[in-house]
Amino acid sequence: MKILPTTWPSWLLGSILTLFGAAAVAKFGILGFSSIIGLCIFLVLVYLTVRSPRFGLLAVVFLLPFERVGSVDIAGFTLRSSQVFGGLTLVAWLLLLLTRKRWSFRPNPTFWLGVLFLLIALVSISQAENAFRATTVWVFVAFTVIVSWLVPQLIRGRNDLDKLITILFVSTSIIGVFGLYQFMGDLVGLPPSLTGLRDLYTSDVFGFPRIQSTFLEPLYYANFLLIPLSLALVFVLSGKGKQSRLFLVAFILLLGVNFVLTLSRGAYISFAVMLMILALVYWKKVFTPHWIVLGVVVALIVGWGAVQFLGLSGDTQESVDTFTKQATDIFSGASYFDRAETFTQAWDLFQAHPYLGVGVGNFGPAVADIALVQPPNGWLIVNNEFLELLAETGLLGFFAYLSLLVVLFWRSIKAIRYSRDPYLRAVMFALLLAFIGILIQYNTFSILFIMHIWFLFGLMVAVQNISLQKQS
Repeated sequence: MKILPTTWPSWLLGSILTLFGAAAVAKFGILGFSSIIGLCIFLVLVYLTVRSPRFGLLAVVFLLPFERVGSVDIAGFTLRSSQVFGGLTLVAWLLLLLTRKRWSFRPNPTFWLGVLFLLIALVSISQAENAFRATTVWVFVAFTVIVSWLVPQLIRGRNDLDKLITILFVSTSIIGVFGLYQFMGDLVGLPPSLTGLRDLYTSDVFGFPRIQSTFLEPLYYANFLLIPLSLALVFVLSGKGKQSRLFLVAFILLLGVNFVLTLSRGAYISFAVMLMILALVYWKKVFTPHWIVLGVVVALIVGWGAVQFLGLSGDTQESVDTFTKQATDIFSGASYFDRAETFTQAWDLFQAHPYLGVGVGNFGPAVADIALVQPPNGWLIVNNEFLELLAETGLLGFFAYLSLLVVLFWRSIKAIRYSRDPYLRAVMFALLLAFIGILIQYNTFSILFIMHIWFLFGLMVAVQNISLQKQS
């Protein structure tokens, strides 16, 4: 049954919709109308996700970068749109399983290690001074781990993988453009409500803003960028990507300028190591006149672009000098001394509680004046994930997590070695490269339930499965 006659002219339907929109604006205002439109889009996406869990997973991929924009703070935690659709996708997939007479699951060698880690973290709550925070952190970690398990169940072939990578490139391009707008908007005097910058990262601090785009922190943004940058760089060098080389080079230039303007020193170190590994693997191509010239040109354009943006703040030389000092001054300054202090505190807590730690999520309460009252600036974190694991979950949790990482690494090497598909080998190597970069940067921050990191873990397992299945 059709709701509207097909003989109705399009102009009449357009007029009706226009009048409806005008009435909504008059009734609720432009922000209210925008909220209505957003709610309608959300409901449509929910419907499509329930119909197809694979669509939900692609929605999660698109929403991965939207960590701060579109999020809601609840009880001291931030609920993100990617987490909402991750939960919906999980429910839709479970409902789909219930309709089947026979269940089939793709292999995931990290599953039982993940279960072991979650069980140890759960037991560690018994050691926590702030049981409420420990429980809520555990719930967030468990949810993120479960979503990572879901990825290889829904990405079962090259077609699914191609769609996922394409959406990742589209989403990252959007936030890259937004990041440059954010930088320029702050310099021309736009308020944080329009730029999305937190007060800590506006031009009031260094004379120029630090790009955080849609993320909570510049360092999280830089950490996320390691994934699409790895894919783009490997595709350019291998020639195996589905995207044109022109698009990939433009994509690298856009993200490169964003990456530099995050002023994230830990990410810079990670990316330098990644480039060295990339050069060693593709040395036959990299160390040729053509590729050397291309690499130098890309680096010069990224550097020139970053300098031009820094120059918008006024005195170009002064801004560049300030930027260079902050980027290279690793072992001094408030940031360094704060980290050094939390490293010492974490090690002391680990020595006092070597097996189960002080409880998951309880480093902050353990070093706070009052364990049950959150400080005005939020709970303190170690800013080193591995030390934080030792302090909060002890040796048992640390080695369970480390075992999971080792299995991911060696199975990726196996997939690269035995796969006969050059495209899958390129994707697997790019993901492994991002994996290494993220683990290096994990020495400078410590949030265990970051969605894009666990999504990367799940995607690595999915590509491993596809590669080894094709080989067999």
